[in-house]
Amino acid sequence: MIYEIREYVPNPGKAESLLARLVQAQRFFERHGMEVVVVLEPTDMRDHPTYVLRFQDGEARRLAWQRFSSDSEWRSLKAASEVNGVLLKEVKSRCFDDISMRVLSGTRYAFASAGTGASAG
Repeated sequence: MIYEIREYVPNPGKAESLLARLVQAQRFFERHGMEVVVVLEPTDMRDHPTYVLRFQDGEARRLAWQRFSSDSEWRSLKAASEVNGVLLKEVKSRCFDDISMRVLSGTRYAFASAGTGASAG
């Protein structure tokens, strides 16, 4: 599994319109195999909604975004939401591998038990 973290940065004055569009986007995410794990809002930037999405692998992610961006219903909704100007200034996106089991189980990063005196944090 891979995770994608997407931070949506709205253009000035467009935060509420962007949030309304993101509410509509949920059905398109589901339609195209994008699992929304959580939607967050930074405590220091209240108008930057941030999604954590989960995909089976990188190819599944690529195909899901390809289908999403070519969905004619989505394209119409997006165009209608921007009749008074473009909503997004920027989308910041990064992908991550889940290494929880390696880190939390200590099987790979057992620094303390190796006698090195180093810490894992």
